[in-house]
Amino acid sequence: MAKRKRGRQKRPSQIPEPLDHQRAEPYCIHFEHCGGCTLQHFTYDAQLEIKQELVDKAFARESLSELMAEAPPALAILPAERQRGYRNKLEYTFSRRRWLTPQEIAQEQTFEFRDGAGFHVRGFFNRVLDLQECWHQPEPSNQMRLFLRDAARAAGISFYDIAENEGDLRTLMVRTSESGQTMAIVMFSGEFDQPKQQLMADFAAAFPDTHSLYYIINNTKNSSPIGHQPVLFYGQECINEQCGHLNLRIHPASFFQTNTSQATRLYRLVASWAALDGTQLVYDLYSGIGSIGLFLADKAKKVIGIEVIADAVDGAKENAELNGLHNAQFFCGEAEKLCDQSFFAEHGTPDLIIVDPPRPGLHKNLIAGLLQIQSPRILYISCNPGTQADDLEQLGQKYRIVRHQAVDMFPQTMHVENVVELALR
Repeated sequence: MAKRKRGRQKRPSQIPEPLDHQRAEPYCIHFEHCGGCTLQHFTYDAQLEIKQELVDKAFARESLSELMAEAPPALAILPAERQRGYRNKLEYTFSRRRWLTPQEIAQEQTFEFRDGAGFHVRGFFNRVLDLQECWHQPEPSNQMRLFLRDAARAAGISFYDIAENEGDLRTLMVRTSESGQTMAIVMFSGEFDQPKQQLMADFAAAFPDTHSLYYIINNTKNSSPIGHQPVLFYGQECINEQCGHLNLRIHPASFFQTNTSQATRLYRLVASWAALDGTQLVYDLYSGIGSIGLFLADKAKKVIGIEVIADAVDGAKENAELNGLHNAQFFCGEAEKLCDQSFFAEHGTPDLIIVDPPRPGLHKNLIAGLLQIQSPRILYISCNPGTQADDLEQLGQKYRIVRHQAVDMFPQTMHVENVVELALR
């Protein structure tokens, strides 16, 4: 399985301190130490202000002054309908050296067990905070994590130690859907021996409504599931997700927005700006499992999707078939390499290009290709306004900003999406 390449990234801005009128009482007992939520001590209105300021600051650089001078003011940030329990995917890390809180250290106790399951401590990637609760994802996410932690310890299955590259139980990924279906993926090191098999059987028995239960064997030091084949232990191969009018099948490795309800609102925003009438050829670059392109396909003449991850391309084709959309075609490869004159000559020059790249932004060769092909319009969706601003410096040579709007996909965090519509000058 290929992995999207990393490149330039902008570090998130430091978390500000709330003023009195912005302050809220954090509702999670782990807020002080956990790296999962960083803005719980702000009211939601204040969170939206912070995120808009992040985008505004990224676009206020001198090198964008001419482009922004002719652009209209930003539209108001699109808030999330849910501020808690909005995630459809979480990954928990298991560690034999859990983080000890300052309160525990002050007690000067000797801890017989340091096993823990949760998230990395803020600022310490090699330390894991043992979570008793998490508000990010609906149940049974918490219940699954706690059961697996306690059952593995009772069975004598060791937790992974990242420093020593030792231990058996590594991660638990939980995926949930709006329809209530759940998928769990457990990652182990070593062999899938009898104790691990029994643990998985006990897990399946404890959560009989689980739609899909997988395990992964990973004997490398990197705990990423990429490059390791999930093995179905129990249930169905995928779960079903509803995103507006679109039905999607979600597999263990599917790349899909982690906030389904807000993704639906984002896609409706994109569809509104696209204003398709059935005559346009749309290119969807970094298409993932095809969700954005397929969301627009019923109003397009044709959709061409390009994605580097082969499993995601297979998922996009499956989802096109599932929705009866026969005017969508998906290709596997790097957009900066596929999108050349020969590809456009064979498949047509786009009337609209949609780009939704990973955090490093657009590859420099793709930007050069976009400037050369000169599609009348580009819709640029970004999860990193800093690198989006970098790219707009280059795209601004031939494009102007028609409108732009931030979207809050991840309440309680510093992350923000930003959508920019560009039109050829």
